[in-house]
Amino acid sequence: MRRVFAVLIIGVICALVLPLRAGAATGTAPKMALVDQPPWVTDNGVFPLRLRISPAAEPGLQVRVSLHDHVNTRSNFEETVAGANLGGIVDTASLSLDGAPKGASGIVLARFGLPGSNVPSDQVLRPPGTGVYPLSVELRSANGVLDQFVTWLVYVRGANSPGAVAEPLRFTWVWSVVAPPAHGPDGQTPDPAVLSALLPGGRLEKIASLLPKAKGVPLTLDVSPETLRSWVDFAQERAQLRPGANAVRTAASSSANNLLPAPYVPIDLPAFENAGLDRYLSSELIAGAGTLRRLTGIRVDPRTAFLDPVDGAALGQQRSFLVDQVLVRDHALNPQEPPPTLTAARPFSLPSGDSSVVAASTNPTVESWLEGPQPAALRAQRFIAGLSLIALEAPSAARGIVAATPRDWSPDSAVVTRVLRALRADPLVKPVTLTQYFATLPHDTDPKTDVPITRTLAPSTPGGYPVSADQYAQARRTLASFRSLVGTHSASVARGEQALLVALTSMFSTSRANAELAVVGQKAADFLSQITTTQQRVTLTARRAGIPLTFRNATEQAVRVRVLLAAPSGKALFPDGAEKLITLQPGNQTVRFTVEARATGTFAMIVTLTSEDGQLPIGAPTQITVRSTVFSGWGAALTIGAVLFLALWWANHIWRSRRAARAVVATA
Repeated sequence: MRRVFAVLIIGVICALVLPLRAGAATGTAPKMALVDQPPWVTDNGVFPLRLRISPAAEPGLQVRVSLHDHVNTRSNFEETVAGANLGGIVDTASLSLDGAPKGASGIVLARFGLPGSNVPSDQVLRPPGTGVYPLSVELRSANGVLDQFVTWLVYVRGANSPGAVAEPLRFTWVWSVVAPPAHGPDGQTPDPAVLSALLPGGRLEKIASLLPKAKGVPLTLDVSPETLRSWVDFAQERAQLRPGANAVRTAASSSANNLLPAPYVPIDLPAFENAGLDRYLSSELIAGAGTLRRLTGIRVDPRTAFLDPVDGAALGQQRSFLVDQVLVRDHALNPQEPPPTLTAARPFSLPSGDSSVVAASTNPTVESWLEGPQPAALRAQRFIAGLSLIALEAPSAARGIVAATPRDWSPDSAVVTRVLRALRADPLVKPVTLTQYFATLPHDTDPKTDVPITRTLAPSTPGGYPVSADQYAQARRTLASFRSLVGTHSASVARGEQALLVALTSMFSTSRANAELAVVGQKAADFLSQITTTQQRVTLTARRAGIPLTFRNATEQAVRVRVLLAAPSGKALFPDGAEKLITLQPGNQTVRFTVEARATGTFAMIVTLTSEDGQLPIGAPTQITVRSTVFSGWGAALTIGAVLFLALWWANHIWRSRRAARAVVATA
C-alpha cells in the first residue's frame, strides 16, 4: 500500500513539474533573424550570413543552409516568398556557431563558401549555374530545428568577366516627396501634421535623409513644388529642418536624377476634369515649374509625366500640354490579353483620342516586395532577388521595370539603405531614370507577331472635388478686381494668388478648400475697409456747382477707384457724368464733382466706390445731404411773370383812379 501511495505521489509531481520545465524550455528556445547577407555572390567568394540569435547563442547550436532549385518564373518566386514550393535541394552546408565570430546584441557571423573559396568543404554551397536560389536557413540543436526562415541566394557565375550578362535589367525607382499644403488658412501658421512629417524622424524627413545615400543610384523624383517651397521657408526659422530641405534640393538639382513636372499642389486629375476645373490646370503647372526652377535651378522637362491617377480625359489634356511620355499605375490599365509569358518590362502605346503616347506602368508586385513584417535584411534581399529573376527571364533582351512609391510613403530606412547599396554594383540590374528608361528601351511587341503592343485605360469613375468651378471662378474674379485696384505688387494680392493655387489641391476637405477661397475675399475686404468716403452736408447756392467730396485712404499706397454718384429723388443732374475714375493717394483727399440742382430744398446724394472694373464694392454706399437754395428755370420765369403782372395791374389801377378823379373835378 505504501508503494502504491509513493508511486501516486511521484506521478503527481511529474505531472506538475514536467510541463513547467517544458514550458520554460519553450519560452527560452533561441530564435534566429537575418541581419545581413550579400545581395549577390559569384565564384571564389564567401557567403556570410549575419544572424541575430536571441537569447544569446548557447553552446552546441548549428546553422544549416539548404540550397533549393533555382526559380524560373515570377509566379514560382512568389510561391517561395510565401514559403511554399521551394523545390528540390541542390546542396547543403552546416556550420557550428561555437567557433563563429560573435558581436553585440546576439549577432553571430556564419561564413559559407562558394566554389573555389578557401573554406571547409562542408561549409561550401555549389550552385549549378547563374540563377536565383531559395535558401532555407535553420538554427539547429542536438534535439532538432529550433527556428528557420527562407531567403534567396543570387548567384552569378563569372560576374566579373566581360559580357557575363548581355543586358542588365533597367530599373527605375520613382520617389514621391509629397504632402498636403503646409500652411493653415492664415498663410503663415504651419499645419501641425505636415510640420511633423518634416521634422527629424518624420515621414518626409526620412525620405530626405535617404537621398544622400542614393549616390550612384539614379532616382526619379516626384516632388510637390508647394511642399518643397514650404519646407525651405520653414527651415529659415527652424534649424532642424534645414538638412532635410537641403537634401531634397540637392537631389532634385542633381543631373544624375530626373525631376518630374508637377502642378503646384497635388491634384487628382480625373476628378479635377470632372469638376470643370480643367481650364485652371495650366496655371498650376506653370506655378509648379517656376517654383521648382527657383528652388533647384532645374528647368523641368514637361514632356514626361507621372499621371496618378489618370483617365481618358486627363490623358487627353496632358497631350494638349505636349506630354508624349507618361508613367501610370498598373491598376489604371486593362489587363493584357492574353497575359504575357514574361514579366511586362517595356514601354507600350496608350491611345489618347486620335493619337497616342508612349507609356510605362509601375509594377505593384515588385513594389510589394519591400513591404511586410519580415526583418529589413530579408525584405531587401527579396527585392533584389525578385529583380534579378526578372533580369534572368531574358538576359539578352533590353527590358526594364518601374517601381513608384505611394504619395504617403514612409520609408523603412534600413530596407531602402540595403537596396541602394546593392543596386550600385548589381551585375544583373542597372538603375536608370524614367527619361533614360524611355530612351534606352524598345517598344514592347507581341512575341508571336512582332506587332507593337497597345494597352488601354481601365474604366473609372472620377470622385468629387473639394471646390466647385463656380466657387473658384468667383474667387478669381474677386482677386482680378482687387488686383486692378491695388496693383500686382500688393502683399494682399500675393496672398490671394497663393490661396487660389493651394485651394485646388485634391488633398483638402471641402471645408478646408472653402476656407482657402475665403481668404481672397477676406484679404480684399480687410484692405478696402481702410478706404472711406466722409459723410457731410453740402449747400448749393448756384444752379450748377462743384461739390467737394472727401475720401480717406489709410492703406499707405495709392489706390485707383471708380466713384459713382446718384440722386434717387431726381432733384440733381451730373453734367460731367455720374462716374469718375480717380487715384486716391494715402491720407485724406478732396475731389470736386459737378452737380446741377433741379429744385430747391434738401435731397440725398449717394456716393458708391468700387474697383476700377466695377466688380468689387468698396465699403457701403455713403449718403451726402445736399441743400439747394436756388430756383429752377421754370420757377424763376413764373416769379418774374407774377411781378410784371402785379406791376401792370397796379399801374392800370392808379391810372383809372386818377382818370376818375379828374372827371369828377371837371363835372363839378
